[in-house]
Parts: sequence; structure tokens; C-alpha cells
Amino acid sequence: MKILVVGPALTHNCTAFSITRACTNLKHSVLLINTRGNEYNYSKEIIEFKPDLGIFLGHDPLAFNLITYKLFAFRKITWCFDFDPKSYMEGIRLARSADMSFFMSPKLVEVAMSNGARCPRFMPMGADVFMYHPVEIESGKMRNIGFIGSPKEPRKEMLEKIARNLGECIDVAGEDWRELKCNPELLNIHDPVYCDEFNNFCCSHKVIINLTQYKNFETPPHTQSQRYFMVPATKTFMVSEKINYLPILPNYYEPYLIPEFKDADEASEHIEYYLHDNELRNEKKRLTYERTLERHTYEYRLERILGYIK
Repeated sequence: MKILVVGPALTHNCTAFSITRACTNLKHSVLLINTRGNEYNYSKEIIEFKPDLGIFLGHDPLAFNLITYKLFAFRKITWCFDFDPKSYMEGIRLARSADMSFFMSPKLVEVAMSNGARCPRFMPMGADVFMYHPVEIESGKMRNIGFIGSPKEPRKEMLEKIARNLGECIDVAGEDWRELKCNPELLNIHDPVYCDEFNNFCCSHKVIINLTQYKNFETPPHTQSQRYFMVPATKTFMVSEKINYLPILPNYYEPYLIPEFKDADEASEHIEYYLHDNELRNEKKRLTYERTLERHTYEYRLERILGYIK
């Protein structure tokens, strides 16, 4: 089957490349269109992947008419793309001619349907186990609490309150944190971490905090972020902020595997409890890691979805 993946593809660790890798692992050919840039400009980079090679055959900036020609050459087209607010409308317009379309957010399924997309379906984020996996950490180098992500409001306030509650200094890795005035006794700021650095950061901490909601964003998250699956893929224990306003969100992990919290006080209670119970924390991270490999890889998601349209 030939599959079209549409989405921002600036680096090899992005969602679009994760989906592309999963497709080629399942022996499907992929045409990847990078939509990063002007929201309404179809002149984007296009890359073709073959499953027998596992790498791109070539890439060129293509005008819209040439992309259209390439699309018609596909016997059956499947669309999977990120829900970046600057690019998803472009993908929705293209999805009108697809046999089936897949979206990373349940909300965008509704948007796509109202804009004429054919047979839109929800496909949640997942784990790219090629990129994210456990690593061995030297004895004595384990730290207590870490966070990975950008400083969108109210994350700084939330993390600082957790640090105060616990009397801990939280390691924070992400872009733009150094521009803020953070109390070094509460937040220890690191540069952004990707790929191997992400794995090392996660595995060197007993607890990773996952914050999901934030203010001042065009499209609020209607599903769990990819980090929700990336951290367990490294076999690291995680506590996660609960998405309260989305009752249809599936339970990807049993609640007892990834403790959820609604505010900083509840997060602090979870973290303090599991920091002191090494045996229970290690058992939960083992079970969560096994569930991730079993149910939450992109290969697993795509294999089940593509089976319906063969």
C-alpha cells in the first residue's frame, strides 16, 4: 500500500518521521510532505520512502501542480498528520481526495468532517521505539524529579509550587526556559533534549512530570501529547496531568500505572509517595513500559488501522 504522510517534518525525531518509519517497517511505501512554513503554501519539501531501503530516495521543493500529479499516481492514499495549528488546515484540504484520513486529535476529526474530508478517523499519538528506549545510567547519577517541555503558562508556576511542596529542585529541560527568571533553588534549567539526550534525561530521573494543558494556544490539546508515550518507552516512571475537559479520551494506561493529578498539590503527593517506595515505582515503570511496547507503538496503531482499508 502507498501512504501519504502530511505534517511538519523538520527533524528526524518529529511525529511525521515517526509515522513514516512505522509505515516502512510495515512494508508500505510513503510519500512525506513537509507542511512546515506558510500555512497556505503547497510548495513544500516532498520525500519518498521505500520499505526495502528504509530511507528517502530524494527530495525537492515541489510546486502544487507536481504534488497533485504525484498524488494521482497513488492507487490508495492514507493521510496521517500532526495537529500543528499552522498546518492542519492545509492537510484537511488535501484529505478531501483521500480514501481515508487520520488525525492526531478527536477534535480535528470533527473539523475535517465539516470540511469535506473522506472517512476521517482518530489515531492517537504513540511511541517511536526506534528513537526512544531505555538506557543504562551509572550508579550514583540518578536524580529525583525531571520535566521536559516548553515554558508555556502555567507550567513554571506549577513546577515551582511542586518543588516548594517537596523541598526539591526539579531538573527542567526545554526551549526558552533560560529566558525566564527561574529560582535556581527550585528549577535547575537544562538545554532542550532530543533523541539519545531525551532517553538519558528520562532514565536518569526517578520521576518525570508530564504537563499537558497550557494557556494562550490556538488549539488546546484534545488528546495526550506524544511525550505521554515517549517517557514510558524509556522505562521511566511518570506522573501526568489529567485532561479534565475531554471525557472521551481513552485510558491508554490503567490509572494505577501512571498516576494522574489535577493540581500541584496532588502531583506533590504522588511524587513524594513514589520517591519513597522504590519497589512499587520500579514495578509500575516496568508494567507501563511493557504496555507501551504492546499497545502504543506507531507500528501497532498503523497495523490495526491499515488493516481496515486493504
